[in-house]
Amino acid sequence: MIFKQGLINNKVILERFHLQKHCILIFDNVWGKLEINGYSIPCHNQVIAVIPKYSHISCNISQYTLEGIKFNEIEIDDNHLSTSIEHAISLCKTTSTQHQDSTQFHLDKISSSIDDNIALLN
Repeated sequence: MIFKQGLINNKVILERFHLQKHCILIFDNVWGKLEINGYSIPCHNQVIAVIPKYSHISCNISQYTLEGIKFNEIEIDDNHLSTSIEHAISLCKTTSTQHQDSTQFHLDKISSSIDDNIALLN
C-alpha cells in the first residue's frame, strides 16, 4: 500500500489514463468533475473516489476556495484489497444515505474517522 498527499494550487486537468492498481482518492476543496470508466462524478468541496484496478480515469477540477486542493491518494495492492474493502463498507454503513447505484464510486461527505486515519499517516 502506498500513501501520497499533497496540496495543489489552482486547477487539475488530467486526460484519460489507465490505472495499474486499485486506488482511493480523497479530495478536499474541489469543484469540477472526475470521470471513472465513463461515469462522470461531480466534485463539490469534498469527495472520496474508490477506483478499481485497470480503470480509465480523467478529471477537470478547480479549487473551490482560495485554499488550494488538498488530496490524499492511497494505492492498494491485491493483498490489502479485501481488508480495505471490508473497512470501507463498514464506514459507508455509518453514513445516513444509502446508495443503491452499483456504479457509485464516491462518498458525498468525508467521515471524521477517515480524516482521523489520514491524519495518523502524516
